[in-house]
Amino acid sequence: MADRFTHDKDRTETARLKDIPLSLVHETARDPSEGRGASGRFAIGNQIAVEQGIKALIREALGDPMTSEGKAAHKRYRGLLRRLPSSGPNVRELVVAQVRNIGAAIKYARLAEEAGLGTPAGMKLSEAARAHDKTSQGLSTAAFDRAVKEAAGRPRPNGLPALQARVAERMKGTKAGT
Repeated sequence: MADRFTHDKDRTETARLKDIPLSLVHETARDPSEGRGASGRFAIGNQIAVEQGIKALIREALGDPMTSEGKAAHKRYRGLLRRLPSSGPNVRELVVAQVRNIGAAIKYARLAEEAGLGTPAGMKLSEAARAHDKTSQGLSTAAFDRAVKEAAGRPRPNGLPALQARVAERMKGTKAGT
């Protein structure tokens, strides 16, 4: 920062963005040529658009994340998915259905409360909330089971069998020595 004297005062002049070296400027948008070949087409091994189809379907199913209901649904979705051992497309679809049923259960429970739980309309709404809640519990179990199966079927890293072999070799050596 440089000092300058203006209006009879000594002032500090902040650096202008165009004067800062590009290496210090934080890039907010990715390079448009990233993942593309010399011809401008997507290159082999491009990872930018991986799983964009399922992600678009999830955004469509959960609603606009800018609305309060959509924001809550997306937050709930990410929280539920984070706890599962695998997050393949099949698991994501089940979690989306679970989140939608949770949202419907909350909505119907709120409407039942407003209508009065002792009234016939309130009882109908309460029953609808319970049905959505039960469905979301079933979807939760199905998503967890599917995630566990997918995680168990995942190949292990290449170094793990070699490490297991070395541990087994050492264990044999300690058993023979005792």
